[in-house]
Amino acid sequence: NFFAWAVPAAPGTVRVGLASDDASGAKRSLERLLGERYSREVHSVQGGTIPFGLPERTVAHGVMLVGDAAGQAKPTSGGGIYTGSLCGRIAGEVAAHAVKAGDVSAQALRAYETRWRARLERELQFGWHAHRLLCHLDDGQLNRLFAWLAEPEVQRVLEEFGDIDYPSVCMREIVRRPKMWRGLLGAIPTGTWVAAAKALVQPD
Repeated sequence: NFFAWAVPAAPGTVRVGLASDDASGAKRSLERLLGERYSREVHSVQGGTIPFGLPERTVAHGVMLVGDAAGQAKPTSGGGIYTGSLCGRIAGEVAAHAVKAGDVSAQALRAYETRWRARLERELQFGWHAHRLLCHLDDGQLNRLFAWLAEPEVQRVLEEFGDIDYPSVCMREIVRRPKMWRGLLGAIPTGTWVAAAKALVQPD
């Protein structure tokens, strides 16, 4: 229910990772991946939790939450460099203004909450919906999805509007092209879309 990766790290060395919604089975999945694909000596293993889902508030008296602490990681990839950097810059500007004014109350710091949510909240919510939808696809459906993404017309939209930090922009462009959207619906059974839609509005 997420993805794995492998990137070169040094001559003869590769950094392999795996992210999963199944926290209890993630280690077993990683060991299976290593056993199937790599002849290896493991130098080190690191792991942790990526928090998804936005808290009700990210400010209090003298406190502003940024990055993982504020649930600002991207549900589509688990990344958080862009979101954390953007929110960190906003937090720094608000903090500087608050200190200069001698007021670090929750009310004074609320500008941070307002600004970062205006920039990212909608995108992070879109990413969470996309993440949950993808979790309902089996391997065959994912393969058809990637085949659809490779079609020339889809590629042109991705090249023009694709943005790893704002994927909803590209999705809106695809929705505006009914012929393209019908191709996607044809690749994935209707029942899957219904199940995914229910999951988006019902708690796990």
